[in-house]
Amino acid sequence: MKKYSRKLVYGIFSLLVVLQAANALAEPSSNDWLVGTWELAFDPDDNPKDWLIFDERKQVVSRGPDGRTTSGTYRFTGDEVSLFFIVGSRSLQIPLAVSENGSRLTNASGAYYIKSTQR
Repeated sequence: MKKYSRKLVYGIFSLLVVLQAANALAEPSSNDWLVGTWELAFDPDDNPKDWLIFDERKQVVSRGPDGRTTSGTYRFTGDEVSLFFIVGSRSLQIPLAVSENGSRLTNASGAYYIKSTQR
C-alpha cells in the first residue's frame, strides 16, 4: 500500500508540473496586443495629436503632428506601460496606465491613446 501511495503522489506531482508548464505556454509571453500604432484620442490640455509606435523588440517611437520622432524603449509591468526616452541630456520616464481591456493607455494628466489603424 505504501508503494502505491508513493506512486500516486509522484503521479499527481508530475501531472501538476506538466499542467503548470502548459499553462505558462498558453499565456502570451509577449506584448503582441501593444505592438502597433497608438493615437492620442483625448487630451484635457489640448496638446496636438501625436502617435506612439511600439514594436516587438520593446522599442517605441513618439511621432508628433509635424513628423518629428523621438525613439525610446518601453517596459510592460502588469497594468502599466513605462516609456523611457533620452531628450538632450535628460532621461524621461512616462508611465501609462493600461485599461482593463487593454484598449487605452492613459497618462497622469488623463490624456489617453487608443490603437490606431494608421501606420
